Amino acid sequence: MSFRWLGTFRQGQWQAYRRFVLQERRDVGARLAVIEAEKERIGRVVVTYVQEEDGDGNRRATEKRKGFSITPPTSSLAKLMSAYTAMGGNPLDISMFMHPDSVQTDEDGLEDEPYPSGGVVHGQAQTYAYGGDQFKQGLSSIQGFDASRSGGRRRMDESEMYTKIVASRKWIEKEIAYKRDVIEDRILKLCDLREQLDQEVLLIMAAVGDSVFNLPFAFERGDGEDKYDASLTVAQVVGAIDSIWYQIDEDGAADFSTQNDNLGAYPNLISDLEGGIEDWTAV
Repeated sequence: MSFRWLGTFRQGQWQAYRRFVLQERRDVGARLAVIEAEKERIGRVVVTYVQEEDGDGNRRATEKRKGFSITPPTSSLAKLMSAYTAMGGNPLDISMFMHPDSVQTDEDGLEDEPYPSGGVVHGQAQTYAYGGDQFKQGLSSIQGFDASRSGGRRRMDESEMYTKIVASRKWIEKEIAYKRDVIEDRILKLCDLREQLDQEVLLIMAAVGDSVFNLPFAFERGDGEDKYDASLTVAQVVGAIDSIWYQIDEDGAADFSTQNDNLGAYPNLISDLEGGIEDWTAV
């Protein structure tokens, strides 16, 4: 396979990969435009949670919900949710619709947390102290998902309620699937797709940084914290590896007709066979 290698490669493989990755970088603007259009088509679900101030003045979201919105109103999620509510469904029954990495810090260093648990469900850690809170290690950071509410992890089909519930729903299995399960799955899959697209934008940002100018929007480095490592952008990686293989002229361009003599410091870089039979080939 052409580009299955990572840390060990020869000169021709690097040349082939270098050409490919730089050509792909040219299409970043068009690629981002398509992603943004797809995100607009999917839409975004936002649930507003009641916030409370902690002892340090930070605003923390509770698990109590007070609002629900979908933008834009013509999106696929808005249409699906309209159909769901028309059949008697409650949008808040589907998911908590939390978004990770949503905590903001103001100029005074105080945090504004719009989603419970920072938008991520995880197991709690435990700080041991005499006279402290009850033991919570491993329990969910979201109260609603805490297994201890039902007495711990157990097989729920052993409950005496199991037979009663099964008997009561057999005659409406198709209605449950049509009016709840199927449409809920479609809504959640669209939310997952939008999250994947958001992650793809972050990957593109980490790859091109601020070195590409035909973008549909500007990348922001963040409030004092870089969202990407400038030394690991495509341009910097190409420049660094080129400088190992080749002589670099005054304009910063690599002279592919040369090869540096310092490859001994990089035993994982392999010279091509003589005679040009491996030049610019990945195999």
